[in-house]
Amino acid sequence: MNAGFTEDGMINGKVRVLNSDHNAIAFRESYFEDTEEAFLDDLEVENGDIEISEFTVKNAKDTNKPVISSYDYTKEDGMDIISDKIYFSPMFFFRSTENPFKLEKREFPIDFGYPSGEEYTFSIMLPENYEVETVPGPLAIALPDGMGAFRYTIMSTPNMVQLKVVSEINNAIIPALYYDSLKEYYKKVIEKMNEKVVLSKISDNGHTESAAGGR
Repeated sequence: MNAGFTEDGMINGKVRVLNSDHNAIAFRESYFEDTEEAFLDDLEVENGDIEISEFTVKNAKDTNKPVISSYDYTKEDGMDIISDKIYFSPMFFFRSTENPFKLEKREFPIDFGYPSGEEYTFSIMLPENYEVETVPGPLAIALPDGMGAFRYTIMSTPNMVQLKVVSEINNAIIPALYYDSLKEYYKKVIEKMNEKVVLSKISDNGHTESAAGGR
């Protein structure tokens, strides 16, 4: 995902998604279930009411190859602007916001269907007259016995924030005895996904402004 945004909070950019194996099957089932227009309407809603244009799909019918989709997007009010600071999650609408595991205890295994992995890369151009004040820290955590792992790596330059996220579930079925570990794992993952980058406005003299008028 490439992203840029304006000082009034509008995000725009490009997304390219490669789906392989089971994820490619799921994409094809959804894509061919109805019209492309209906598919895009659902995709816009799923991604936080973005507006999609220039949508393309490669290898939609070639089941020997991954499905590659790409599109341009815009989204209004994609971040929080408070005084002279901008706050946003660098995963934008690709982050999860709710832990799917809420029970205190579980007696049955957790069935993920199949092992899976996701890898995200984000390149975010900063608006003019803003600089990075803080970014989330890195995180690397794993489930017991190699059943899954999550890695979050972020870096910033004067003009850009770059993020890489890798998430893996290596077992199709996880026994109930690992439920507490799985619940805590997802809690940490979702907290990290929703941590914010903070940008501060740069004054004309090159210093970062504060609510009091400068530092």
